Amino acid sequence: MSEQANGEPNFEDTGSAGLSGSGEEWSRSFRLQVENWRRNYGELDESIRTAAAELQVGAFDFHVHCDPSMIMRSVDAFEVAEGCSAAGMGGIIIKDHHLPMEAVAWLSRKYANIHPDFEMHGSTWLNNHVGGWNIFAVDNAIAFGARLIAPGTVSVAADIELRSKRKFKTQPPDPSLIKVTQMAESRRPVYTFDDDGKLLPEVRECLERIAEAGNVILGAGHLAEHEVFAFVREAREIGIEHINMTHIRINDDYPAERWRELCEETGAKAEITPVRLRVDRLEEYVAQFKGVGPEHVTFGTDAGFILSPKPWEFYRIGLGFLLAGGLTEDEVFQVTHTNQRELLGLPVTAYAGRS
Repeated sequence: MSEQANGEPNFEDTGSAGLSGSGEEWSRSFRLQVENWRRNYGELDESIRTAAAELQVGAFDFHVHCDPSMIMRSVDAFEVAEGCSAAGMGGIIIKDHHLPMEAVAWLSRKYANIHPDFEMHGSTWLNNHVGGWNIFAVDNAIAFGARLIAPGTVSVAADIELRSKRKFKTQPPDPSLIKVTQMAESRRPVYTFDDDGKLLPEVRECLERIAEAGNVILGAGHLAEHEVFAFVREAREIGIEHINMTHIRINDDYPAERWRELCEETGAKAEITPVRLRVDRLEEYVAQFKGVGPEHVTFGTDAGFILSPKPWEFYRIGLGFLLAGGLTEDEVFQVTHTNQRELLGLPVTAYAGRS
């Protein structure tokens, strides 16, 4: 990691596994990045910030981290439910790398002070903590009401390899931000395909069960880009209709047009998050949305990390940047309301003259 002439960090090599360098350096750079996001959002025209707040009403975020977690979080499940509900959002799906979150979501719906129409759902990510592609974990998640199930994140081979190349042993890269000394992810990769590129039998079994459930969204975890393409096509062939590909632009190996083609072919949605957003390259970030096509994109924050803005604040900042970068209000509505409601099987309600 190097610094630019203006003192801002250079995040060229940023990914979900973090920057190269020491854990302390990574944290310092992340904090500076957050300060830049907040400062630049505050400098936006007031009309843009007003529009962002209005567009947040009824919006959905399918990628929110919170406690309980082995990683230090900025909010717990009750706090994030109440904060997002108070901001007027339509709903969230909470995520953790090491814990299934559908039971946590159930408790939040029951005891948190949220609007009765607020959609609070949990998810399961098939890392080592649940046995990888484990049909029993999938059955349990579905039975308990999980609305999103996905391949692993920190346990898949691509993610382990990426962190190894960047010389990070943990996720996040700063071990001081992890609550336990021994992470459950281990170094045993969870594979999705065999050596011939075919789905492993246990993967197919899990995907068939998700297809049978009908109301569960399939994510893509931290699979490598070429794996995501094969995985989504296989899942669609098996009969899964609701697919939301997890933060597709995390490594930027594939151009936006290729993701658009995959979405058009399979009906899948492509999630884009602001994790790698650099405010000095805002138009480039927004071009990703336009390249894939707003009709195919879901905006999610990947928020909840201890150093990040609170999820509802980060969401509003992201909306402001999308508007400032050139997306119209109708396009922002598409990537924050319409596409998420379609994935959840909810009717698309009228909002501010749009439908």
